Amino acid sequence: MNRTSLWIALLAAVTLLTLQGCGRDEAAPETIREVVRYAAPPRASVTGSVAVPGTTELAGILVFAEGTSHMAVTDRFGTFELSDLPEGLFLLRAFRADLRPQELGELLITAADIEAPQPFLALGMFELELDSRAVAAREGAAGLAGLGSLTGRVVGYSPTDGVSVIVELTGTPFRTVTDTNGVFDLINVPAGTYQARFRKSGQQTAEQAVTIEAGRTFEMADVVLTPLDPATVLGRTILGSVTMLDAAGDLVNDYAAVVVTLDGTSYSARPDASGVFAFADLPGEPYLVTARAEGFRLERPMRVDLSAVEIAEVSLRLRATRGPEEEFGTLIGQVALEDIGTQGLSGITVSLAGTSHLAVTDGEGIYTIERIPPGVYDLTATLTGYEPGLVRGVAIEAGDPTLGPPMRLKRAVEAPRVLAVRPPSGTTDVGIDDPTIVQITFSTRMNRASLAEALSITPRVDYQIGAGEEDRLEIRLAGYSREGSPLRYGTRYTIRLSTRAQSIEGVALREPFSSHFTTGRPKIIRTWPADGQEGVFVHTTQPIRLYFNAPVDPEGLKPDDVTIRPPLALNPNVYITQDARTGWGMMAIGGVFESDVQYTISIRGNLRTITGDRISNLPYRFQFRTGPRWEGLNRYGEQDRRDRLREEERRR
Repeated sequence: MNRTSLWIALLAAVTLLTLQGCGRDEAAPETIREVVRYAAPPRASVTGSVAVPGTTELAGILVFAEGTSHMAVTDRFGTFELSDLPEGLFLLRAFRADLRPQELGELLITAADIEAPQPFLALGMFELELDSRAVAAREGAAGLAGLGSLTGRVVGYSPTDGVSVIVELTGTPFRTVTDTNGVFDLINVPAGTYQARFRKSGQQTAEQAVTIEAGRTFEMADVVLTPLDPATVLGRTILGSVTMLDAAGDLVNDYAAVVVTLDGTSYSARPDASGVFAFADLPGEPYLVTARAEGFRLERPMRVDLSAVEIAEVSLRLRATRGPEEEFGTLIGQVALEDIGTQGLSGITVSLAGTSHLAVTDGEGIYTIERIPPGVYDLTATLTGYEPGLVRGVAIEAGDPTLGPPMRLKRAVEAPRVLAVRPPSGTTDVGIDDPTIVQITFSTRMNRASLAEALSITPRVDYQIGAGEEDRLEIRLAGYSREGSPLRYGTRYTIRLSTRAQSIEGVALREPFSSHFTTGRPKIIRTWPADGQEGVFVHTTQPIRLYFNAPVDPEGLKPDDVTIRPPLALNPNVYITQDARTGWGMMAIGGVFESDVQYTISIRGNLRTITGDRISNLPYRFQFRTGPRWEGLNRYGEQDRRDRLREEERRR
């Protein structure tokens, strides 16, 4: 049997199964009951659209609920639909390689939303921003010389085979879908060689190597997709039929404008001349089957669970929404903002939830929504920076305009968040000062008492909260102390803020905050003279100096801890003091050094900080060469050296 014969056999089988399962009017409810037996609990769907200033390329933008598998891809008009959402709170985000990743906002699905006759929520339009790389590329910036683009078209054995094909560069985040003409575009792709993959349900996956050059658009030859052999890879299947009714309730037999889709996926199909459709080779997952046609509305989508059955049957009903003009209604109303009244109110989106009917307010907050089928609707109003407004049960009647209920939007109070922390989280080798300052900057002014309650530091360390600006928290960590719990060297510290931290408006921190840093180990950080320095002039009033990054306990210094080679004629004067500028320890070595001599100084022993931490880079050695002899009194200490020798002889 050839491939054409197989497709004819499949179509005949689908038609036979549908006709056997329903007498068109009476058997259909039996089919619906069979599907509902395997249906998941009811859920809701949301629709919306995006706009991107500076480009008309709106297809292929990924819209998803963060932390879930719910996602959708925009079409060429920027429209998307997220399906099968359960009750709960979701954070929506948008992504495409040439756009800035962006939060679209939080979405609350309630039980009332799910139980509505038409569980579809209209989110309105979101404005996205191009990534700076894309903007620079458009303006011809030289810095983007490494980016190129890919464009082409996908065709198949039927006019719809190239529609909604997923196009992706394997191993990369670059992905899009073809439009109604099978055309696709991938822009701002780094130059290189990729494997382009083309896939669609019911079609054999195609792959082709492409090489993208910087600053150029690679135009692919038409990619041809071929259908899978239904005799061998039918897999799990959804069989169904569409019934269309006009405004009077009579059957409509023209299915040319009907598109059946599986929400949240790229699967789509068109019914045949008798309204029958099929989806084959599907993964074993739950699906929401919907249908749309211009001038018609779907009475209700059907849910099937192919993880429970191999073949599911559905029956969808579309009813005409158009009739004589007097059968439509009009809604007129006004929206105000609680903080500015009714002036400067343009741009508020007002919509009837679950429909495509919406309007935007003028400068006085007035809106008009026309051509509304009579019924009871939930009215929503949204504006960035304000909490959404909702009025349930607005009755729209045909004929005279309906006056909408007054709506007043409240200013949205954004949850505070941490903008920056110093030292940045993950910093190592942090020097210990007394005090050591950690500074946390917030997005708004904070309640200082709540910060003190929310703050915790591990391991334990003594600290105080310093006075400062209300949008900053200054933590003063104890550095040098023989008592209590000061900072320890070579230790990782973690600072946490719980959601008990609140803004001065009483709004809790958006999420718990955590940052960590690691203190450095106590050590010798520099010397004078520096290691290897030449031409050094040492004087009794300017001794050799070694600088530490911590206060050093002078009691740990022993007479034989310092060795000078060659030895000095007189024993050196060695002592530990405190650097007046930093508060850290400093070792001074005074003595009479010969001119034009290479000296090596070695420090060993068991020196420790005043908190008991061992100086980590002992033993330590450095060397230097003194300068040539200078004549004259106290010029390079020669006269001073003779005086010291005479004094030493007198003492003997």
